[in-house]
Amino acid sequence: MLPPLALSPNGTWLAFTGPDHRPGILRLGDGHVVTFAIDRVTALRWSGDSSRLAVAAGGGELWEVQVGPGMPGTVLRLPVDGLRWVGFPDYFPNGDPVLVTQDGTGAFSLVRLRGLAGRQTILTSRAPLTGPRVSPDGRKVALLVGEPGETTLWVVDPETGQALAAAPAPAENPVWAPDSQTLAFERPQGSARTVMFIDLGSGRLAAAGPGAFPYWAGDELLWVGPAGQLMVSSGGSPARIVLETTVGEVQFAAWGGAGLVVLYHRGGLTLADVRTRLVVPLRRTDFPVPVGSVGEVQGLGAGFGIPSTGYVSDVFRAGHPGLDIAKPFNLPENQAPIVAAYPGRVVWAGDAWSGPYGGYGNLIIIDHGLVGGVHVATYYAHWRTRYVNVGDFVPTGWRLADQSDYGWTTGVHLHFEVREGGTPTAWRPYFDGTPADPTGPRYLNRPLQVGDYVIAATPTPRFRALMPVVRR
Repeated sequence: MLPPLALSPNGTWLAFTGPDHRPGILRLGDGHVVTFAIDRVTALRWSGDSSRLAVAAGGGELWEVQVGPGMPGTVLRLPVDGLRWVGFPDYFPNGDPVLVTQDGTGAFSLVRLRGLAGRQTILTSRAPLTGPRVSPDGRKVALLVGEPGETTLWVVDPETGQALAAAPAPAENPVWAPDSQTLAFERPQGSARTVMFIDLGSGRLAAAGPGAFPYWAGDELLWVGPAGQLMVSSGGSPARIVLETTVGEVQFAAWGGAGLVVLYHRGGLTLADVRTRLVVPLRRTDFPVPVGSVGEVQGLGAGFGIPSTGYVSDVFRAGHPGLDIAKPFNLPENQAPIVAAYPGRVVWAGDAWSGPYGGYGNLIIIDHGLVGGVHVATYYAHWRTRYVNVGDFVPTGWRLADQSDYGWTTGVHLHFEVREGGTPTAWRPYFDGTPADPTGPRYLNRPLQVGDYVIAATPTPRFRALMPVVRR
């Protein structure tokens, strides 16, 4: 079970992403699982009454799973009239979904769906919009505006479309308090994060404490601390630990009603209950056939894209389990992007010094699922600035971070690994010397060598571009 995860407000259902990147629902009471034939899930969100689950999928589709007294059954594809969905959806108190769409010109819109046919455009912007969260009274929508990693927190009136800036960048993951007047959110600071809150009436902005994944339980603000401990603050009081989970660094957390939270960490999934102080592991390895038509899952096969532009400075060999690509001379770090080598789920995105990866500094891991029956993941290390979060589903060529020299390194470069079943391996036959189109003039038909100049993948179908015989 992988992020994104969503725990229903009534604490009954855990929506998750399976190893094939399709959504499923686990009933916590008895462990029963149902999965759905929706490809490349990118976001999950429950309605306030726990009766419906919004599922966003790769390609900009939006689906809804309707939940009855027993296990979920009906699956509907919600119309967006040719628009492409962006980011996590949310629900108004009356059940109307709200989401961000992007049209063919690149413009973003905050859209409220009224039934299966009605649609209200609340706000339109050329700047990226994402992460709408509806206030409990339904009179406000919190929204993130700006490029990933540099988003500003805004509040929008859904009736008039009037929008006001609430907190400056960087701000992420806003969550409303029950009074619909106070917002908690995360503020990334390098590889660390701080939970902040702002009173919209007074404009008071304050820090609650280090950590992420805020959640309001009445007037108490809960969140996950840097070491996986559950923190609490009330009325601006100093932060204190309410529960030690001992799970270590948490990459994703899903809160439900009454203080339940599911933590995704390196050791798996853990369910914690703030009220009873219960901490139990959640493990499920057998996944049933998806509900509905199964369809075809696109095989990965050969054709991984190059993850950055620059000079090959080291290759896979004894003592070096990856590929190093050094930044071209006289090029700023923010012009040496690191991109996804192939579509997959981000399962790690942050500081690795204190985790199991030591000298990697900062690390992004993308899970690509099964390739020829083997579980494959790619690793991207040594960056400082990132543009993705755990749980994101990224296509080939999607910008993940920028090259840097954070970690055990002698210069600015990307350290890239392909791992099969967790074990580093040479990248053949993923891209090195195994071209998808042997007749293509821009493909390299031999193994990479130190000194080769390589060009990063792009999101287009023909995504690999290599320029051999170009030396420093």
